[in-house]
Amino acid sequence: EISACLVGSEMCIRDRSNGVPGEGDVVTISNNFTLDSDININNNGSYIVSSGSIIDPQGGKKHKINIEDFGYLEVSGNVFIGGDLNIEDNGELIIRGFDTLIVGGKLELNNNSKITLEECAVIIVEKDLKMKNDVMATIDGNIIVDGKLETKNDAIISGIGYIETGKKIDIKGNSSIFGSTSGCNSGPVSYTHLRAHETGRN
Repeated sequence: EISACLVGSEMCIRDRSNGVPGEGDVVTISNNFTLDSDININNNGSYIVSSGSIIDPQGGKKHKINIEDFGYLEVSGNVFIGGDLNIEDNGELIIRGFDTLIVGGKLELNNNSKITLEECAVIIVEKDLKMKNDVMATIDGNIIVDGKLETKNDAIISGIGYIETGKKIDIKGNSSIFGSTSGCNSGPVSYTHLRAHETGRN
């Protein structure tokens, strides 16, 4: 449970006894990392899960991750967050192919944030997914949302992937999902790049 971080030109090693890395740190996780505190990735800082995992243990406090102010999270492993994942103000999230991100709370993207989901990558959101204010999402993998999906104010989802929600989908204010501007008032609903939407699970 050790992460390596590069702060400027100085390399440092931190473990859980010293707390999580601070603002602006560049962190590479190549082993299994237990999440026992909230994480803030901001001020051009980044976390790269290169081959390990970030796991929020069940049964305790549900921790969250905030990505903002040009913060960056890249997942090439598996990540489970018990709480919310918030991405805003030019924050960016990338999930590499064949890897998985599970969010136990809400996933929210706001204000020029960006998400990229490669082919065969998966995001599972156990509550709602909300996107608003110039959000760009390239979805070539699969997103499964147990709750509802809201897109507002130029939130654009493109790609060749698949999105499924358990509840309704709202598309408002010049937003679109795989080119569709038509939402659905009840779920479950699925969208792909091949069709606008379909009620009921596949």
